[in-house]
Amino acid sequence: MKAYAKLNLALSVGPPEQTERGVMHPIASWMHAIDLADRVELRPAESFDAQVTAEGFAVDWSLDADLGVRALRALERHLGRALPARLRIDKRIPPGTGLGGGSSDAAAVLKMANEAFDLGLGLDDLRAIGAGIGSDIPFFIDEGEIPGPAIVEGFGDRITRVERSNAILLLLLPRATCPTGAVYRAYDDLGARDLRDVRGCTLATCFNDLTEAACLVAPEVGAVRDATRNALGNQVHVTGSGSALFTFIEDPGRLSLDLGCRAIVTTLV
Repeated sequence: MKAYAKLNLALSVGPPEQTERGVMHPIASWMHAIDLADRVELRPAESFDAQVTAEGFAVDWSLDADLGVRALRALERHLGRALPARLRIDKRIPPGTGLGGGSSDAAAVLKMANEAFDLGLGLDDLRAIGAGIGSDIPFFIDEGEIPGPAIVEGFGDRITRVERSNAILLLLLPRATCPTGAVYRAYDDLGARDLRDVRGCTLATCFNDLTEAACLVAPEVGAVRDATRNALGNQVHVTGSGSALFTFIEDPGRLSLDLGCRAIVTTLV
């Protein structure tokens, strides 16, 4: 199964609140999948056997820390029994970029394990299990392999699917990564903002409340944003808590730029 990356086309972040899962920030976000995906394979086995590989970057985290593995463990706890599986995750979505690769992997594992072991859990059940691991995971759990775009509110738990949009975009991947916790701490230091309604946003009015904080945590993000904006004359946006950025383009065949980082032409899906 492919586990697709996402963009936050719009992201409003409210002041932190105390929840059952600790202090969290409520959000309002317009989220959309893009044509960049990890590959996840899972099938029943005699014993647990997991492997995570990557192309273009190092896998510098332990298996126990991998969100896909954690999703399987959470499902086992929910059921009260082991689910011995052979799990392979081949990553193409860089971590620490705000593209949701780990969350997408976790969603794929939950869906595939539910089918492979004939568990009979509904999507809402899987979303609830996923929410205990990461707030982006419920977005990725949808009827099809590609999650439908959505307005995501609250703590990632309120999801309203909306129509798909069509666009070509340039995805920019600075070398720096943005640890989510560090970005949110920087955001709080800058002063809390009230939540904004993102339902009226269009591709021409994308925004991200975490942009300034991400640039403080990883100054390279701001440098790439400014260089791209100056070179193309386009608005350039951070996705999630960074470090990835994106800008919409019309003719990728005419691009011949050195923006100081890896760049991928892809599309909304």
